[in-house]
Amino acid sequence: MRLLLHFARFGPYHHARLHALAEVLRPEGWEVIGLETAASDSTYAWHESAPADVPIGSGVVVRTVFPNRVYEELSASECRRSLIPVLEELAPDAIAVAGWGTVDARITLRWCREKGVKSIIMSETRETDGRRVWWKEKLKSLIMRGVHGALVGGQSHRDYLIKLGIPADRIRFGYNVVDNAYFATEAARWRAVDYALPSVASAKEGKAVSPLPPYFLASNRFIERKNLVRLIEAYALFLQRHIGSTPPPTALCQPPTGSPPNVPWNLVLLGDGPQRSTIIARCQKLG
Repeated sequence: MRLLLHFARFGPYHHARLHALAEVLRPEGWEVIGLETAASDSTYAWHESAPADVPIGSGVVVRTVFPNRVYEELSASECRRSLIPVLEELAPDAIAVAGWGTVDARITLRWCREKGVKSIIMSETRETDGRRVWWKEKLKSLIMRGVHGALVGGQSHRDYLIKLGIPADRIRFGYNVVDNAYFATEAARWRAVDYALPSVASAKEGKAVSPLPPYFLASNRFIERKNLVRLIEAYALFLQRHIGSTPPPTALCQPPTGSPPNVPWNLVLLGDGPQRSTIIARCQKLG
């Protein structure tokens, strides 16, 4: 049996999900193939995907429909002409599709209905994520009628899919996957490099490794819906409650090698995007 895992394009955390899925399903007799629409996009600054049909580790293969195109530049007709033949060629028994809001996702879901292939929606969409218009919600409900199940990140995502018409007993948690081994290895390596701490080998041998000063970390695009300005304001309140006032302004983007006097934790923002100047201005205004 064959399962396709479809995303607009695969980034690092998508690979973690793909490998985890393959690891779980392989003993059950399932072959898992990653299917991405394009090799690059203008939203994320990930490295371009490997060429089509190249294994990315653990024997898992990612098939790229448009290896040399940017995702946002594809038209609906192009997606339809190229995506459907790939689906026909791969002939899956089931497809897990990321959402329903993009053209390629809807093409894939419609193909599943027409061919009798089981479809699974993967979603982290909440009802409160934006202003809801009744006729759009009606269209979404029509799409959900042909879906066999769903994988979600949390309770609010589950509640929204139930409202759109997917039965509660067909929805499971577990959409978010983190590659713990990767982060454990890389964290130890960067501690050794940036802070002159014992090497990764020493850490593995059980020798003492000094911990980094604790800090809050937000890793995401600098866009309005990530609500980073509110995060900065909340952090300012956090400091006021612990030290009575915010510390004097310091140079931005400094590594957390230490904290100002009496500051329990630093705040580190990792990312970039159109809200960068707004975020920096808010940091400066709040000190």
